Amino acid sequence: MLHTIKKLSLFAMFAVVAMAFAACSSDDDQPAILQQLLGSWRPISNCSSCGQSRVYETWYKDLTWDKHETIDGKDQRIRKGAFSITEDRIHLRNTCPKGHDVIEIDYKFEIKDNVLTLTNLKTKVTTRYKRRN
Repeated sequence: MLHTIKKLSLFAMFAVVAMAFAACSSDDDQPAILQQLLGSWRPISNCSSCGQSRVYETWYKDLTWDKHETIDGKDQRIRKGAFSITEDRIHLRNTCPKGHDVIEIDYKFEIKDNVLTLTNLKTKVTTRYKRRN
């Protein structure tokens, strides 16, 4: 009986250690990456409205995204969507505000010195954004 209790204790100890290691995953980095991405960004390169501050994109903690444009002094949402992050990749699924015209795009992204760089993985087009004040 004592031998059985020792085996059960040893098994329980290994189970606890295994569960502790199972809790560690590569997703643990996502909150830090997401924190860097959150907020509003205005395009500064490779866009038709770069010289103007009329367009900006906002990334939210609940993994949603909006693109806004100021038209006649009013802020209007022109696209909306949801995204997911895997390492240095963003998958963005977006639509017009009424839910039509679904577009899915995969980007490679980098954030350095308050500049967000998004490279469309299909077209290889790169757009840079600066954090909006």
